[in-house]
Amino acid sequence: MAANFVIAGPASCSATAKAELLADTLKLSLPNFKVKTIFLEDAKWAEWLETTCKKWDWKHASSPLVWRELGEGNTAGTYVGGEREFAKLVEQYYGVKPDPDADIAARVAANVAALPFVRARAWEGEGRMLTIALIPATAPATYALLPHLLPPLLGLGGVHLRLLDGPSRADPVHGVVMELEDCALAGVTQSTHVDLTAVDGSDVVIYLGSTEESLSAAAVGGAIEAAAKKPVHVIVASASPVDDFIALVRAAPSLPKAAATVPMVLQENRARHLIAARLNQRVDVAQQINGTAVHNVVVWGSPASGIVDIVHAHVVQYGGIVGGEEKIPVLACLRDDEYALTGVQTDAAARAARPGNAASHAASIARHLRFLLCGTAEGECVSMGLVTTAESGYGLPAGVLASMPVTVLNGTWTVVQGLQLSAHIQQKLNAQALDGVLQHVVV
Repeated sequence: MAANFVIAGPASCSATAKAELLADTLKLSLPNFKVKTIFLEDAKWAEWLETTCKKWDWKHASSPLVWRELGEGNTAGTYVGGEREFAKLVEQYYGVKPDPDADIAARVAANVAALPFVRARAWEGEGRMLTIALIPATAPATYALLPHLLPPLLGLGGVHLRLLDGPSRADPVHGVVMELEDCALAGVTQSTHVDLTAVDGSDVVIYLGSTEESLSAAAVGGAIEAAAKKPVHVIVASASPVDDFIALVRAAPSLPKAAATVPMVLQENRARHLIAARLNQRVDVAQQINGTAVHNVVVWGSPASGIVDIVHAHVVQYGGIVGGEEKIPVLACLRDDEYALTGVQTDAAARAARPGNAASHAASIARHLRFLLCGTAEGECVSMGLVTTAESGYGLPAGVLASMPVTVLNGTWTVVQGLQLSAHIQQKLNAQALDGVLQHVVV
């Protein structure tokens, strides 16, 4: 017999998102476990809750409201309670406990629900859906990106992928679709397109570059300009990010400049790994760390030739620190190590030159997207290629494409101000500006 549960709550409620994540876990392993979600705008929640409880003679004052349906139609069903009562019932009857990371995931989901393009799609009976256009669909990085776009990873109820490629690539695109179907990814749907009008109505457009004229950056920009509903985020992650970014943005003059960004996470990740490896030479093997323990590495300047800055970076879980959360400046750990100034930059560039980096490229795009959707943690920043403004600072002219450290809140990035650049970094950044390496996006 199927177990039909209903989870209802405001779209921005973290407890509602936590209950939904637990239900999603059960749906993956129990084919007869069915869940219907009802998401409402915050302003409508109190009235809806009062009306529903009065109708079924329930007493409930918080969110979410969870009940079990006994059948189709106007039957009241069995009242369960809130998120805690639902979790207790699930553990008792199914032996499944909430994921210990669910609190973090729920906060991510609630942050995503607060974004304008998701909040506008809150409706009864369906989860929050994000439409992502992937161009081109058969690029190696696109293929590697697909598993990173699962709804729970983005704090969403569902993801629709618009797989767009040229007419001559119909067979390879069909292969990608079959792969997605065989993966049976919960909450993921897809459609195929050979016309750039598919960008109209997409929430996010991820452009990975193409040699086909019909899929050039300028053509994609033109389609965005013609779209009735423009994307909220355009991510340019091609092999030629500067040229493609400029061509796309110039072809879409009405697209807000802040809506287009270039991922710099891969450059950060390379530096984070190199720093961790260097730090591991200074501690016992049992206390070794990896790049995830290194935070706030900054990449400045041109996205094509970024300048790695570790002056503001810190490390956690280093040297056997109890709890592992104390933030230690990386430079304090490396002390007078010359590698901190020049070696990281040189070795990171060497790693970038190696072939076959589709997996790491895809992972960095996904992390960039999660930052845009879910925001940055307090005290953390991420580097993004963006169009500078008069307020961007650090001696950079307005209107150029440059990588800078930002924080993200509710889908909006803000350049971090007040960082002290070393003379070495400032000199290299100034040289890029003077030598024309930092190109003007709009002429």
